[in-house]
Amino acid sequence: MIHPSARISSTSSVGEGTILSVNTVVASYTQVGRHVRVNRGALIGHHNHIEDHVTIGPGAAIASSCRIGEGTYIGIGAKVRDGISIGPHALAGAGAVIIRDIPGKVRVVGVPARIAKEHISEH
Repeated sequence: MIHPSARISSTSSVGEGTILSVNTVVASYTQVGRHVRVNRGALIGHHNHIEDHVTIGPGAAIASSCRIGEGTYIGIGAKVRDGISIGPHALAGAGAVIIRDIPGKVRVVGVPARIAKEHISEH
């Protein structure tokens, strides 16, 4: 489902069951997986790969050439710098600024983001 105010580049793809909410932007050459939720005002830059079952919170921004692992949750207003990889089932807290790669199954918080908890199993 794509809201009429959402903008997606003609060179990008969106998987089945994905929701692009009000005023979201998906820039060029980005792949968004299946059953991804992109909340209002979130920005996804160019050449990104967003895997299945990811949630991107309201106002979050993912720069370019990033890889977001399956089942990851990016909190409200979080920022992800260019070229970052986030492993599967990670959680980025509200307002976190991610400036380095993040492994899977961790919770990161703060500016810059740091690991607050490892081996998380649920969000």
